[in-house]
Amino acid sequence: MIYYVAPNGSDQNAGSKEKPLATLIKARDIIREHIQKGLSEPITVHIEEGDYRVGGIVFDERDSGTAECPIVYEAE
Repeated sequence: MIYYVAPNGSDQNAGSKEKPLATLIKARDIIREHIQKGLSEPITVHIEEGDYRVGGIVFDERDSGTAECPIVYEAE
């Protein structure tokens, strides 16, 4: 599963390459929903080039993947 975040995105979008999310917070929250339902595949969040305001974002044990289903945030 792949999500995209871009400065010109919207948190109303689904997070696809064509319709990226705007914030890492929204990506994190979507991933937390997947984890609660049972993570069944790896998740990657591609962060497009640009400026982001990231104050206040917190990652904790709820954001952890597994060895079989890692969660990776990476710059595009």
